[in-house]
Amino acid sequence: MGNPTPDKMFMDNPPEQPKEKVDLSPKVYEPVEQPIDAHVDSPVGNVVDLPSKGLLGYPASITHREIMAGDEEILKSSTNKNFSRTVNKVLKSICNNAEFFDDMYVGDRDYVMIHIWANTYDSEKEFEVKCRHCQHKDDMKIDIFRLDSIDPKDNMPSRLPMRVSKTGDTIKLRLVTVRDDNNAEEYMAKNPNAEVSTETLHYALAIEFGRPMSIAERIQYVHENITAKELATIREFHRHFSFGLDTSFEHTCSECQGVTRGNIPFLPEDIINPQVRTDLEQLLRSQ
Repeated sequence: MGNPTPDKMFMDNPPEQPKEKVDLSPKVYEPVEQPIDAHVDSPVGNVVDLPSKGLLGYPASITHREIMAGDEEILKSSTNKNFSRTVNKVLKSICNNAEFFDDMYVGDRDYVMIHIWANTYDSEKEFEVKCRHCQHKDDMKIDIFRLDSIDPKDNMPSRLPMRVSKTGDTIKLRLVTVRDDNNAEEYMAKNPNAEVSTETLHYALAIEFGRPMSIAERIQYVHENITAKELATIREFHRHFSFGLDTSFEHTCSECQGVTRGNIPFLPEDIINPQVRTDLEQLLRSQ
């Protein structure tokens, strides 16, 4: 659900291409005007303000219902092959099946998910930090609602044209959406031996080629036509224009006073088996 990491960067034998070509481009929405002082708050009631603030064309907020026991059961039934799709499906249902959900930037999706889960269970998260200097381990606690939100850059384009030197094609780069995430996981489940990294697959799905292309054709195009330097540019596009919940932290070691920086680890267990702080003694006394 987080940022994808590369594993295999090259492909010796491209996977067999399906005959049917599917247009994977997201639905285009008209820009939504927002007040200049728009900002992201903690969810109030059943509304979450999105970090994108309407700049990507879909609404600036999304409504949601409570998480039900049945939602938890569906999440617990997920496997490694369908975890992302299951989470996205359940979260979409919790968000009242918002029409634009599949076209949301994954940074908005993660923001909504973490905040709804924090509202439902516990906004405090504990994790272990290993000092990068002396290897000493400290426990760290953060309050999710006190985390900052990284705003979209003022010059963020909805599509960034980029010329491919080998073919002369002009492709358009956009941010990765929930639909891309679903399609990537489904493709890897059906093609477990495909020699493509999760990172590159997401990037390939977020490229607009100007014509319908199957996922296999997208992968093949990237591998055969886009240079390593151009791929690095695509990677930088996604890094530079990313936004949403700021999960970075800085910790001073209790032993050597060295500083360790990293990102808060949100794990599948946080979603499937979340913990809640309940004073059972007080509950018993109230009976």
